[in-house]
Amino acid sequence: MIHDDGRLLTQFGGDFYSAGNLQNDAWAHAAYVWDSTANKEFFYINGNYDSEHVPSSAPTWNSAFKIGQYDLINYKYKGLIDNLALYDRALTPEEIALHAGG
Repeated sequence: MIHDDGRLLTQFGGDFYSAGNLQNDAWAHAAYVWDSTANKEFFYINGNYDSEHVPSSAPTWNSAFKIGQYDLINYKYKGLIDNLALYDRALTPEEIALHAGG
């Protein structure tokens, strides 16, 4: 999710906010990485490391996965989403920078 102040937010095992924020009316590359080996989640903004978090519990994927919306009613994303990519492994910081164009 994107919080009102532009920070990225996940809620697996506690709230995890990015340190940086996304600007309104500007394209940005945002990456979320869950590294099950390290038991950490990471945010990258425009190819740069932003922050990391150790959740109190590992994420479980036991419900529908939504892009741009929290649930079927609340917190609808009002922008455009382009070039979505999902991977079955944690990308390295170098791979994220490459995807961001860096």
